[in-house]
Amino acid sequence: MATVTKTNIYAPFRRAEALVGSSLYWLPVSGVPVREAEKAWLRAFLLAFDAGMNEALKCRVEVFVTRRAIFPDMMDPMIANLQALNPMPGVMRVYGEKLRKAPHAREIERLVVQGKQDQLLTMGTDSGWWFVKKNADAQRGLFLGHGGMVNVWLPPDPKTAPPPFHMTEKVMKNPAFAKMDIQGAVDVTYSLADSFLPDSLKVFAPELAADPQYQGFPFALALLKSQDIMSARGEQRDEWLALAPCYLFESPADAGVLLFGKPEVDEVVLKALETLREQKLEYPTS
Repeated sequence: MATVTKTNIYAPFRRAEALVGSSLYWLPVSGVPVREAEKAWLRAFLLAFDAGMNEALKCRVEVFVTRRAIFPDMMDPMIANLQALNPMPGVMRVYGEKLRKAPHAREIERLVVQGKQDQLLTMGTDSGWWFVKKNADAQRGLFLGHGGMVNVWLPPDPKTAPPPFHMTEKVMKNPAFAKMDIQGAVDVTYSLADSFLPDSLKVFAPELAADPQYQGFPFALALLKSQDIMSARGEQRDEWLALAPCYLFESPADAGVLLFGKPEVDEVVLKALETLREQKLEYPTS
């Protein structure tokens, strides 16, 4: 069982001590997909962390997942929950690599003729989805642990706040509106005005405007590994954290989950871990 020691107050996370001006944590996992016990602990931690980020930094969480993690095995839950998720496609690229191109029709034909059409499943653009509907824990329940989830904690954006909206009781009883989530539709519409979306394109995919395959995608994220963060210039890390104060990346290359944020995140992590200890929830290590 994981225990808190004097040498590691962040257990079961390990904190990179070499970084200056930011904080990086690593949580080991047994594999992809993760074990249910690991997923349950991580979901509980993230719920406490969400609350702490909201209290300390007024941040809300947005959930993203890569195409590679979803397609093809997890497409059924995606399709079954389309209305609850409201997925919006965007760029989710491997950091430091060129944007992948979708295969040309001739390449597709060649693979089919050779009986290698299964290779098509791993080809295509560097893309993923942002879940516009705000229900992070339910979304984690569906897709966390498959190696491709990214959580981004963002400060409040006045552009996303809808104006006061009210419909009379008489109107709401009309059969035409009875089964409609009017407020939810309004919230989704205003979420699309989030400043993070265009700002993320400038930070993570500045060359996007010149690429016809990617034009029109509303956001971009880089899938950072621990080596990417550790070896980046301080100015680069500052730019990432100016866009968002904290990120979570599932990183199969690191055999774990990364939490990367501003130094203020340290106290939020400690408080979330204390909440789990009070609930007698321990991270499985065997």
